[in-house]
Amino acid sequence: MKPTLRGVAILSVAMIFAAIVLLIPARSVAGKAQQGGGLSITFGVGQRPGAVYTLTCESKSFGRRYCAADTRGGAAIQQQLSSAPCIFGSTWGADGGGIWVQNGCRASFVVNPYTSGPWWWDPGQGHRPPSQGIPSRGACFFKEKYYRGEYFCMSRGSSFNLMPSGFNNTISSIKVYGRVSTVIYKSENFQSDNATLNGSVSDLATWRLPSDRSRNWNNKISSVQVN
Repeated sequence: MKPTLRGVAILSVAMIFAAIVLLIPARSVAGKAQQGGGLSITFGVGQRPGAVYTLTCESKSFGRRYCAADTRGGAAIQQQLSSAPCIFGSTWGADGGGIWVQNGCRASFVVNPYTSGPWWWDPGQGHRPPSQGIPSRGACFFKEKYYRGEYFCMSRGSSFNLMPSGFNNTISSIKVYGRVSTVIYKSENFQSDNATLNGSVSDLATWRLPSDRSRNWNNKISSVQVN
């Protein structure tokens, strides 16, 4: 059966359209990966789990700007590109929203791949943590009271039987999200004094140790469970 002129025309148009689609490059966008317990992590453009990631972030008109990246593995300046200083915790930092810069800082950054364990995020002085990286069911632990300063978050069902170096005995406040209970322990391997939190505690200095009522829980957490 010979093809009709109309059929040939339709087929030709379809082939041309398919070729155009193939030639158009895919648009790269930042993506989100849902973790257990509703923990949402934002990835940068082209960032791949398990690989080192580099990006440039610039504060325009001295304003605060976020550049998307999964910074759980830690981030560092590769090269400062601005005359304005780039100082960690002051004019740049990393938290659940990615790399943030302000006050004219412009630099290229290296983001290490995340492997495991807790990670410190820092939203900067006077700023609250962004919604990204906050679990819908879990808890976030802060170095300062009133949920300020450097922090890390855990989703429901996770635990640390030994807080790694740099995290042991450093917690001053705990923010709880959703219906979870957080059990904190004074010693590693879930031993010694413990306390169960069913809500947030803005200042652990107000919570007393069961074994010694003259002492409090501030900077005395060595293992934790979020149930």
